[in-house]
Formats: sequence, C-alpha cells, structure tokens
Amino acid sequence: MGIPRFFRWVSERYPQINQRISDVSLLPEFDNLYLDLNGIIHQCTHPNDQEVCEELGDPQQIPAIFAYIDRIVTHIVKPKQLLFLAVDGVAPRAKLNQQRSRRFRAGMELHEKNLALQRDRADDDEEGPRGALFDSNCITPGTEFMYRLSQHLQYFIRKKLKEDPAWRNLTVIFSGQEVPGEGEHKIVEYIRRTKMQPGYPPNVRHCMYGSDADLMLLGIMTHEPHFTLLREVVDFTGGRRSARDENTKKIVARQTKEQEWQLVHLSVFREYLDMELRADVPWYDTERALDDFIFLTFLLGNDFIPHSPTLDISENAIALLLDIYRSKLPEWGDYITRGGVLAHPCHLEDLCRTIGALEEGILVTRADEERRFQQRKRFGRAPVEKPVAVAAADDDLDEEEAFTAELLAALETPTNGVADEMAVLSGSVDFQATKWAYYKKKFGVTDTRPELLHAVKVAYVEALVWCLGYYFQGVPSWSWFYPFHYSPMLSDLTDIGAIVAELRLEPGAPFLPFQQLLSTLPPTSANLVPGPYQQLMTDPASPIASFYPMKFEIDMEGKRNPWEGVNLLPFIDATALIAAIDEYCPDSRLSDADRARNRAGVAYRFTFDAGNMETLPSTLPSVFADVPLCHSKREVYKLPPLTDFDAALVDGVTLPIAGFPSLHALPVEATYLAAIGVNCFGMSSKKQTMVVKVAGRPAPSLDEARALLGTTVHVNYPNMHEALVCGVSSAVGACRIGDDGAVVVLAHDDAAARTWTKTANIERQRYLGGRAIPGTGGVQLGEISAFLHVQPLQGMVTDAATGATTKLFGSDEVAVPFQLAATALATVDERFVEKPPLTPTERFPVGAAVLVVAEGAAKGACGVVVGHSAGDAVQVEVVAATPEPPFGYAVADSIGDKFFPSHVVSQRLGISPGTLGRLTGSLLVNPGRYDIGLNIKFKKELALAGYCRYEPKARDDRPVWGTGDSVAIVGSDAVSSAATVEGAWEYSEKAFHLLLAYQRKFPRVFAAVETLPYSAVYDGTAFLEVQPALVKVQLEAIQTYLAQLDIAAVPLVPVTSTTMSAAAVTAVQKAGEIRAAQNLAAAKTTLTVAPAQLFRAVASNYDLSASQVGSGPPVLGDRVVNLAARSVPFGLRGTVVATHAVSGCVEVVFDVAFGGGSTLHGLCAPNRGKLVPWSALLRVSTRPGTKPAALPGAAPKTKAKSKPSPTEKLKAETKLSPQPKAKAKAQKTPKAQEKGVPQLAKQPPAPPSLDKMSHLIHKWAAEEERKQSTITRDLAAPPASSMAHYFQQLQQAPPKKLLQPTAAAYQPPLPPPPTAYAPPPMAYAPPPTVYTQPPLPRGPPPVSTSSSSGLLLPAQVLRSKYNAKE
Repeated sequence: MGIPRFFRWVSERYPQINQRISDVSLLPEFDNLYLDLNGIIHQCTHPNDQEVCEELGDPQQIPAIFAYIDRIVTHIVKPKQLLFLAVDGVAPRAKLNQQRSRRFRAGMELHEKNLALQRDRADDDEEGPRGALFDSNCITPGTEFMYRLSQHLQYFIRKKLKEDPAWRNLTVIFSGQEVPGEGEHKIVEYIRRTKMQPGYPPNVRHCMYGSDADLMLLGIMTHEPHFTLLREVVDFTGGRRSARDENTKKIVARQTKEQEWQLVHLSVFREYLDMELRADVPWYDTERALDDFIFLTFLLGNDFIPHSPTLDISENAIALLLDIYRSKLPEWGDYITRGGVLAHPCHLEDLCRTIGALEEGILVTRADEERRFQQRKRFGRAPVEKPVAVAAADDDLDEEEAFTAELLAALETPTNGVADEMAVLSGSVDFQATKWAYYKKKFGVTDTRPELLHAVKVAYVEALVWCLGYYFQGVPSWSWFYPFHYSPMLSDLTDIGAIVAELRLEPGAPFLPFQQLLSTLPPTSANLVPGPYQQLMTDPASPIASFYPMKFEIDMEGKRNPWEGVNLLPFIDATALIAAIDEYCPDSRLSDADRARNRAGVAYRFTFDAGNMETLPSTLPSVFADVPLCHSKREVYKLPPLTDFDAALVDGVTLPIAGFPSLHALPVEATYLAAIGVNCFGMSSKKQTMVVKVAGRPAPSLDEARALLGTTVHVNYPNMHEALVCGVSSAVGACRIGDDGAVVVLAHDDAAARTWTKTANIERQRYLGGRAIPGTGGVQLGEISAFLHVQPLQGMVTDAATGATTKLFGSDEVAVPFQLAATALATVDERFVEKPPLTPTERFPVGAAVLVVAEGAAKGACGVVVGHSAGDAVQVEVVAATPEPPFGYAVADSIGDKFFPSHVVSQRLGISPGTLGRLTGSLLVNPGRYDIGLNIKFKKELALAGYCRYEPKARDDRPVWGTGDSVAIVGSDAVSSAATVEGAWEYSEKAFHLLLAYQRKFPRVFAAVETLPYSAVYDGTAFLEVQPALVKVQLEAIQTYLAQLDIAAVPLVPVTSTTMSAAAVTAVQKAGEIRAAQNLAAAKTTLTVAPAQLFRAVASNYDLSASQVGSGPPVLGDRVVNLAARSVPFGLRGTVVATHAVSGCVEVVFDVAFGGGSTLHGLCAPNRGKLVPWSALLRVSTRPGTKPAALPGAAPKTKAKSKPSPTEKLKAETKLSPQPKAKAKAQKTPKAQEKGVPQLAKQPPAPPSLDKMSHLIHKWAAEEERKQSTITRDLAAPPASSMAHYFQQLQQAPPKKLLQPTAAAYQPPLPPPPTAYAPPPMAYAPPPTVYTQPPLPRGPPPVSTSSSSGLLLPAQVLRSKYNAKE
C-alpha cells in the first residue's frame, strides 16, 4: 500500500514525472521488467473497489491472470533480457500487523455480506445452492489458492517460453509465495545484489509494474537512474462519489479503445528532488540527499509505522520536511543516513526538535480549520463560540486523518496544576496538557508514569532504524514489530543518540506459512487454514482465542471514510501462538499436501532450452492442454552473495540516455516553488509546484522558418519525441508547405494577429497550470515568440515493395511553442532511424511467420516461409483454406434490432416524447437524489446497444470512421473537436417492452413526469403523491426494481458505434467455430508469392506496417484476420461484431479461444472476444453485392445483373413506399387492440439451429471451392439454401403465441393486481391527455406505423428523405 496520498502530492509537486501514453510506441526500451504480481492477482480475482464478490473459480481467474501478465510482458514493455515475477511470501513481523488489520476488515465485510444474502434468501423463499462469495483473504501465502497459483504460474512461464518467440530470449526468475518476503522487496533485493557484482553494466534500463507509492521510493533507493514505473492511469475524480450522489446511477461507458497506461519516470523524479534538496555547499552529493529523502518519508507513516500525529501529507508535511532539511543541511555538515544506517542520530533529533517547535502552531491551525468547517456545515445557524466536539463516527470531516477531536478539545481547555509531572515534555503548559491527553487516550500513558512514554519513544526510534535497514540492506529482523497503533509527538523524540547506541535487532526467522495465516486471518476466514488450525481460531476455549475477536473497535477520530479507521486489534504474541500450534496442531495431524504448503521454498530461473523434449503437464486441464516438447528448463535460483550496498551510481553511467526523459533536454533558465494551481487530475491543486522555467527563444526569421519546413524536431518536453515540421507561425504571419510542395507565406491581419496572440497566451497558461492530465503543468515559457506546427512521429513502416524502413508521421497537426522544440538532441534513439531496402531473403528468412495480403483466394492465408525462388519470389507454406462465406453479413442483417422514432413509441405508451426522453435517461427525485430513470442513454453521447440509438438528421452527419493519430503529444488537445451532430433518438422493441413493464409496475412515475412541470430534481412528495414518510420507501422500491433489470449493469456505448445483437453474436461465434474446424482439416500447400504481397509478423510496438495494408472502414459481419493486434495470435481469424468510430477500434469474436481474449462484456464465450484497432486487421470477406478491391493495374469489371438476393429484397421492403393495399391481407384485430400497444410475444423467436447452420456453412464452403478459387464471384444472389435465406426465414417467421394486452387507446396500461406482498399504495392519477404527433411532411400518418401483424415498423421506414437520396 505504501504511503497514503504520497503519489498525488508528488505528482502535483513535480508534474513532469508522469507521462500518460496514448500508444505504447512511446514507451522506452527496457532491459529488465519486474512484476509485483499481487496487484495483478487482486485485479483478476475481484473488482478493485469491492473486496466481496461472487467467486469465479480457477477456470476464470487463472487465465485472466495469465492474460494480464502476458499483456504487460509481450505486448507493452517487451523486455530485452530479464523478467522477474514476484509474489508476496511470508512478510516480516513488522508488516503482519498491517496485513492483519486489512484482512480483519475484509473478513468483516464478507461476514456482513453473507448475513445480508441469507436475509434476502429468507425473504425470497429461495432454495437450492447459492454461489459462494470470494474471500480475498485467500490471497495470503500458505493458502490452497496461492499454492495452486504458484504451480499455475510456473506452467505459464514454461508454456510461454515454448510457444512465444518474444519470451525465448528472456531469463525468467520466479519468486513465488513460498519464498519469504514481500514481492517488491524481493525485487529490489535482486537489484541490490546484482548491482554489487563485478561487471555489472552501468546503463541497465529498468521497468517495474505496480501502483503502490512506495515503489517510487524503492526505485530511487536502487540508485539506478534509468528506472520507470508502469501503472494504469489513475483517476482521482471518478473513483469515489460524494454522499450527495450516493443514490444516483453511475453511468458506465463500454471500453471502446485499448487501455491507456501511465509511466512514472524516476529519472525525472531524481532531477526534481535534486533541484529541491540541493544545498549551497561544496560537499553536496545528490545520491546521499536522495537517501535522506527516503528516510524522511518514514515520518509520514507507511506499512510498518503509523504516521506522526502532526505530519499529514494533506497539510503539506512533505514540503515542511524538505524546507527544514534543506536549511539544516549546511549546519549539520553531513547527511542523516549512509547506506541504510542512521549515521547521525543527532541530526535527526535536531530535525524533530525543529518540527516539534511548530507542532503547537500546526494543531492551532488545524483546530481553526475544523472550527470553520463545522460552522460551514451549520450554514444558516448562528455561530457558536466554541466548536462542538466531533463524534468518533463522524464521516463528514473535511480534513482526512485530521488530529483527534480529543486533542482539539484539550488544546482549547488546558489542564492546570500538572507542571511538575509534565516537565519531561516540551512546549507551553497548555501544549503539554494537550500532549498528555493524547498519550492517555492513545497509549494509556499518564503524566504520573513518564517512564512509559520513554518505551514509546524507544519503539518509534527502533521503527525508523528498522525501516531504513529494510529499504537499503534487507530485513534487519524478521521478528521485530512496532507494538503500538499510534506514533509519539516528534517534539518528544529526545535522546535519540542514546537510544540508537543501545538498539539491538535480533535477526530472527520468518514465520512458516501456516503461522502467518494464524497471525493475519480473521475467524471468518478460518476455512482457509487446515482443519486442525481452524479450532484454534474459532473455539472459545482456544488458548489464543483472544487473538481472533469477531468484533473489534475502529478508531474513526479524524477519519472521513470507514476504511481509514484504525482497527484496534490485539497484537499477536508469537510465543503463545507457536506454543499453541506445537500443542494442538503438530505436523503429524497435517496431510502431505498441507505439510508441503507449510514449508519455505526457493526461487526458480527459467530459460528456453531447445533440447528439452519433456512433456509439461497442464495444471488446469479443463482450460489448458499439456505442452509436449516443452523446450524449457527450470533450475533453482540463488541470489548473488550479500555485500554491503553502495548507495551510489555505477561508474560509467550515462545521463540521459536515448528514450528516457530529462528536464535538462532543453536549457533550463530557473526553477522555483509557487502555488500555481496546477491541474493534473481534473482539479486545481492548493499546494506548491516546482516550476521549471525554460529559456526563451526569439522568433525565427522568414529564412529560418523556411529552412525548418520539412525537417524534424524533437518536442513533447521533457519526453522528447520526434515530429515533422509542416508550418511555422508568429503574430506577424505564417509559412507552410502547400499542397503543391511550394512554400506559402501568409501575413496576418489585425484579427488573425489577435487570434494568434490569444492562442499563445492560452497555451502558455496550459503549460504552466496543466491540462487536467497527469504529466502536464509546471513549465513556464515566458513569451511565446512562435509556434511550430508539427505532425508527431507515429512509428516506423516497412515498404511492401523494397523492405525499406521509413518514418510514419501523423496527420493531426499540433502547435508547439518554438522554445520547446529541440532541433538536435545529444542522444539518438536507434529504433526511429530509417533503414535502407532489404533483399527478400533478409526480409523473409526461412521460418518467418507471414500472411498473404494480396486479393485472391489466398488472401489472409497464414503460413511460414519455406524457401525463395528466382525473381525475388518467396515460397510460403499455407493452409489451403476455402474462401470465406459471408455469413457475418447475413447474421448482422437478419438477427438485428429494429428501431422506431420516439414519437411512435411515446404514442404507444400514451406519453409525450419529452416524457419518454426523461424516463430513458436520468431522473432524480428528492430526498436523497434517487435516480429512477432507466438510464439507457446519456446526453447525446452514449446509448445502450440494442435499446436505443441516436440518428443524425442529415445523412452527411453520419459518423466518419476514426482515422486520428494514435500517438498524441502535449498540445494535441488543442485540436478542435467536431460540433455536436443534430439528430433524434430512436428506440427498439426491446426498449418499448422495457418501458411498458416499468409503466405497469409504477404508473405514477410516468404520470408524474407527464403532468408535473420540468425540474432537474423533483420533490418526492409531489412526484409520488404520498405522505413524506413513505417517499423514501417507495423510491427505494423503485430503485431496487431498476437495479434487478438485466440492463442495470450493461455499459453504454458511444452513439456513433454500431453493434450486433446478443443473438447475432452467438450465431457468429458458432459459425466461427465451424470455420475453424474446416481450416484445421484443410491440407497444406506451398505458394510462390511476390514480397509485396506478404506481411511479416510484427515484433515491436513501433512497427506500424499493418496500418498501411488498408481495408477501408469496417462493417458489421466483416471476416478479418489479425495482423498486429496485441495479445491476439498472428493470423487468427474472426468476425467484427461492433465498430467504434470514435476510437478507430472494433470488437471481434475470433474463431477459437486464445490467451488474452475476453467475453466482450458477456456477449461471447470466454477468451473469444477482443477489442482491437481496426488498423491492425485485414478484411478477408466481401459483402454480397460489393465489388472487391481490385489489384493495382487491374481493369474494372462490369457488374452483371443478377436476381436480387433475399437480403436485398428485405432491404427494399423496408423503404418507404405505398403499401399494395389490394395484396395486403388485413389481420383481424380485437377491438381492445385497435390503436393499442403492440402485441407482446410470450417468448422471443427461437434461436438459430446450430446444426442447420453447420450444415449450411459446410455446404456453402464446398460449393465455393468447387466453383472457383477466387473471391471475385458476385455473391449478390446466394442460393435458396444460403445462410442469408435461412436467417431471413427464421427472423420473418411469426411467433407462435402472442399475448394480447388490453389497454385503451394511447393510455398507459393499468398496473397488475397486487400480490401477497404489496408496497405502500401509490396514488394513481387520471390518464394524461393524449399526446398528438404533428403530421409528417412526407409519407403516411403515424397511425400507419403498425404492420399487418400489429407490430411496429422500423424507424428507417419512416425516414423517407433517406430513401429519396438512395
């Protein structure tokens, strides 16, 4: 967990340490990658914000963990030499207290959730087995889950070494749960020891994955300057909701692009700290000062010691420590620490004395702020002279972890007559009384027993010394721990030198795994330990029963959130615990498997070994198969010998190196601290920020500007990135390269000059104040003399004809201040250097995986190079697959949702379109701001797929497929976004039935919205027409009903996205399985292919050659093959089931499962779906009636007329045209149904027959193979037995049984009769006035929107203006 709020404070103090990467091609290259796996395990087993959830089981959790690891290793970081995987083992005793606190809290939540579920089941009279809840406490060393996971991870490593070329050159070290030590500390122990070995290279590039704040300190401690942390993007604005909005529905948007990542550059962090800590003394040493900084953070608290009561990060405690340290360092003449040893305790005591002199003022300020906050809470009341004492359980305190209310009360009401007893304390008499009140409350120490206070001081100094040794030299003592829940006041830390001189830490030994389980787990998790141990935890007669209370006190003084409270649990007596185990749980009572789990293990090193022909057995046979010929080797790994760690840089280190950022990449004129209100996380900071002032540059002359055009510069300070200059502008004018290649010079008139100056001022403020994005702000530019208009480098592409590697620059233009552009850098990143042409033999060596991209029967065929022919041709062995039948298009067209205009749906419900819009969105009602809307749409941005859509009024306004740059730099946000498209909402029949059911259940909701005046938040009494005491009850009943709907947890999609229905995805998935079986049975053949018609598998993130293949915009049902999508096997085929124009990505259901796949939010089977960029795929199918892309130089062919296919007939029938009344047979409708609601089917149409589908696909593929070997056949007229025909027949088949609801014309149906349990009655208002839709300008009146069967007609039938254009 690290240090609370540390990361945010550091990010706002030193903004440029963060880099939010829009595309992984911006990542530097790394030699070593370290993964602290516990964070990944938690993410893949239960939600981040929920300790209690349904248990998924190993078949779901283990593949998810594998996929997450593989995604980081193979597709993001791509380390060159080493991969270190670490899982938390048995931790030092100092950490067990914190782990115990967390697990008891998680156990309490699990227990409460189980009780709530039991009550719900009793109320609902449910029977049968209930799904087990996942106990996150099983993620503790020694449990069966962790033991199995360790075996699974070893299998995964060896499987990847055999199957993945990206892993074969890596040395993989695995330190599992059986190896004692925390994961991150096992990693830094490896770095410390290897760094001290002879011949250690000086410029190793390290990357560590993890989100704990203490990883920043551990990375700094290694004194390795080329160190970067990788973490998911942190959102400090959306993670928690205020109490005011606890009843509003949180809109969840479906992921439409690959996840963005964030880098924390410790190289820049080092530079910032050097700027702030540097003292004006000749003996200043940056590395020693960094060590002291790490030590100072211990005073703020961590996983081993509680924070000092007067040092709070939210109150700028770190800045205070740094200011005092910097001012004291010249006086001391040396540093506080040296290589993990407290070298000068007297300096620490002087520091504490200086801070102690400020403690009284800190508490007075805190009390004043608390008083003002309490008065703000009592707005409207007369202020009182003294603040009311805050209750311990008050969750509304403004300052997190504020000082206790007892201290605040004691501060204002000093105790008299205790001067003699308090002589040992510092400060005024009043302050001494305050401190004694604190010690009595938190430690039980009174002013008559000052010797007890000395024991507290000794323990705290021991804690500081232990932490220092733990960070720099390894575990000083496995048995030591801090025996209090709170820390002493810093002003009372006296005689530190004498305490340190007498301090002796016994090395001890780590607990055995089962001993740790008994030390940390609550009694609610007793099932996680072996049977003999469970009795010790649950039996009241157990000699250690007092260690496992079912209830415990939580100190909430000064805490805002429940999880911040201090759990006052009894500390474990190790002697008593071990004695109880020896007496009641000897090893003889354990099974062999339990004894194996209760032993300390060893780390392993895995490498690729082509000579190993063993078969690796699967550890999860239901999901993964055995690995024959595993080609890997496992051997026990031992760390290098332990030597004293030298806290310094290695000789020969280069600063900076290519690919790593530096604040000194451009000339820095000055640095200073200022409260600039930097905005890194969506809100302005009140803290000071280290501002870097970059030296200014005069505007270039016209000749200099001309010379810059067409050249490349490096921008994106301090993460310097190459970009192509396409224009230069100033307040006077601009010059750029025109379309014909000539330089165009334009002079600015007064209006243009003012606009340019305004833009310059805005950008200057953005560089200083931030852009609400991590990694922005804190850069002062002064006056911007000119802008360079650049196109950022996106990556490298290989010319299909010659094999030459060239740079690919983006199409989006970004304006960069002239002084932030470097025309020459001292370092050159070899990855982005253009390379000359290659011969076909060099480009496509034998054994290389390739894919045919040329049009023809072999398009998309995947194979390997087996030789080369004369004339530079390449011989490729591929599977002779049959041409792709366009079943995806048939499914998309036939199994889809039909949509209707809002006025048609509202008429059927007897409400106005405005009411319909409110009900389908957010609808807030007080008290409590309960959201009782269906929330199937959000503004004009998001919609629930299959239920509603936002259709533009003009066809030209329909979304254009996203082609924006994937790599964005600072300033890219200045590009103007498209204006909001005007349109109208349409709803499907599913949405209509959803609304109808809601209306029948709660008719008053519909009547209230229809009759009451518009309000952003309605008053519940008037809205529901019930007594005030019943409002909350009914609102909760409504909200409970909405939460139980199937759509409640389904994320919304952008309105510009297109999606297949769930039934269509199921059909596509089955069809893909059939095609995969056909291709698996196909024979192999050798083709002779020109090099330009081949695509070789991409091995790097910055190779964007796949984007140059081009397939045009995607269409639902497209059959595709993977070229370069990350985590998807090369050449794997699938079908597009969703398109997202806003991000340029598509969702694909692939034909077979693969590691790294997903369920696409539950639409497909596990590991079958994936969200991927469209530019990484190759389309291999042709929509019926569409002319396939011709090869270069091919003559256009005349399309022969053919009989319209059933699909085309269906499209033609949906166009608005006069209905042939003479041929249309009128359906006799009961009078009760005339102009009423549509008929409701008791059950949806039967799903497509999978057996018939299989038969059709096989038959179609066989016919295609017999007819011709190319895909140029006109598929506009499929045979009568085609899938399109089959699906159309299935969709058009009338339902067998229909429910005929009775309802008056245009009136909401009456609610159903009450059942045995009825909620408090609602007052039912008379039906509202019938809303009349104005007549359409063209076409029949709205009443004609019912078909002969009584169902609604699709909305496209009513859009006559669209049809007129077609």
